Amino acid sequence: MTNRENAEKEIEWKLHNYKFSIAKLRFQAQDSIDEEHTAIVKKINHLDEIGELAEARLIELRDANEESWGNLKKEVENYLDFLGRELEAYDPKQ
Repeated sequence: MTNRENAEKEIEWKLHNYKFSIAKLRFQAQDSIDEEHTAIVKKINHLDEIGELAEARLIELRDANEESWGNLKKEVENYLDFLGRELEAYDPKQ
């Protein structure tokens, strides 16, 4: 496997794990009270949006030529870093 393939697999794995974490949060939100539920779902939807942006960029990354691949990789990694920080900071009570 090439470095590029390894990097893409690593990004894909990280994104998969984050999406799984978001799905767990969505499941846990089902137990919240109606008023809380709306705010929690809004936050989870925001996390989903970030994940979808990262996934779209990952698709572009797979199809990118060698010239643009490095820049796209950095962009995907930035989305994933941001998503990771948002997940770590997530507090359903805020």
